[in-house]
Amino acid sequence: MTAEIICVGTELLLGDILNTNAQFLSRELAELGISVLHQHVIGDNPARLKELVLQAKSRSDLLVFSGGLGPTEDDLTKETVAEAFGDTLAFDEGEWQKILDFFARTNRRPTDNNRKQAMCPTKGHKLINDHGTAPGAWFEDEQGRCAALMPGVPREMKAMWAEQVRPILLKRQNCTIHSRTLRVLGGESAIASKVAPLFEAANPTAAIYCKTGECEIRVTAREATEQAAEAACNARIAEFKEILGAAAYDVDVPALEYTVVR
Repeated sequence: MTAEIICVGTELLLGDILNTNAQFLSRELAELGISVLHQHVIGDNPARLKELVLQAKSRSDLLVFSGGLGPTEDDLTKETVAEAFGDTLAFDEGEWQKILDFFARTNRRPTDNNRKQAMCPTKGHKLINDHGTAPGAWFEDEQGRCAALMPGVPREMKAMWAEQVRPILLKRQNCTIHSRTLRVLGGESAIASKVAPLFEAANPTAAIYCKTGECEIRVTAREATEQAAEAACNARIAEFKEILGAAAYDVDVPALEYTVVR
């Protein structure tokens, strides 16, 4: 599966807010063995957003959005993506009640534009947000291409990812995913030049991350069973170690391993 990350918000383009969401989502998608082809930052402009969505949708299986789900007139991500995926939005009474309750708990009153946040897909489905007022949205076309829309607030986005989006993607992977990280002494360019062919394989995948005085090579395998995925990872790690020799000095097993139940 291939993916593109689209972060929406003029404040990101102006540099008023650091875009930590893209970094988080890239790492999470890599954990799932999903290849991120592009990252985008775009302002709150429906015409430009629609153009980008159609381009991204034509070349990738999954579009992951953060931002643009607020109540103001320029927050048009849901409307724009719904149109691109041939979907429509309808007012959700249950979500509106949750918004009313959220405001009541903080001794505030919602305004009329907050009703906009209770609009949800009619063909796709909403993504529950238990940490804020804006539900997310899941869209899917007839070819199986998907879009996951999440809030731009990092705390809300991370919770929605963990509770709503990641479980959906795990089921679609229909496999076990296993990762290991190899630590290697030396610079990124020198290391990569020695093992370049190993980075071209589709499964297991491998990615290099530069650290101070060393690098990490993360290997991720997707197989039908946990045993097969672990074996594939170990075999690829062994190939790296054979080429890199003593410079490859340690292997970590990540705390998170994802197994999909068929």
